[in-house]
Amino acid sequence: MKRLIRFACTGFVLLCSIQLCASRLDAQGRIGDRRDQTRNGVCFYTDENYRGESYCAEAGESRRNVGDRFNDRFSSIRVFDRSQVTVYDDENFGGSNTTFTSDVPNLRNWNDRITSFQVTGGRQIGGPGGRPSDRQGGGWDRGRDPRNGACFYADSDYRGERFCIETGERLRNVRDRFNDRISSIRVFGRARVTIFENENFSGASRSYNRDIPNLRGFNDKITSIEVR
Repeated sequence: MKRLIRFACTGFVLLCSIQLCASRLDAQGRIGDRRDQTRNGVCFYTDENYRGESYCAEAGESRRNVGDRFNDRFSSIRVFDRSQVTVYDDENFGGSNTTFTSDVPNLRNWNDRITSFQVTGGRQIGGPGGRPSDRQGGGWDRGRDPRNGACFYADSDYRGERFCIETGERLRNVRDRFNDRISSIRVFGRARVTIFENENFSGASRSYNRDIPNLRGFNDKITSIEVR
């Protein structure tokens, strides 16, 4: 009898522990995993009204595929500090797309459809002092080169200020610090770079899969960039 009572008590304690953990997880989901939220970018949520699991990205970042865990699962979006996000039906920024500039508590027609996205806007493309941040989408880093991606330099022969981005990222506007100032490009791995004269990937364009020490006809003319 005592053994049965001890077994029942143990089961009751275990059940309470499970319920407590579940309630904590549920509470975390309701606030949208605030620990992961960004102050300058966007957060995606698997449920309406910013609930469920969250996935956040800074301004200037992009994802050509959000991965199996979040593919076709987003139901709401929060947008921070004048950022905007363009979402796509398919990977590699393909298929139908739309852009959001403010919070969306219910994606409605775009519910459970998003596979890739690009985040732009925000305070600036970079960190303090106007320098591009060393996150994806405009990384400032004099010491390291991307394994697959490209670096853009303000002077010919890979000199002067620079910023680097990884394969699969796009910048619809490189912003004032580098707009119409790029003079040479280094290409790493199997990346292919397409440069555009105007923002939003418009105007005259050229593509490269090798280093360009002097852009010549395209010198100081680049405003938007795509690296694949």
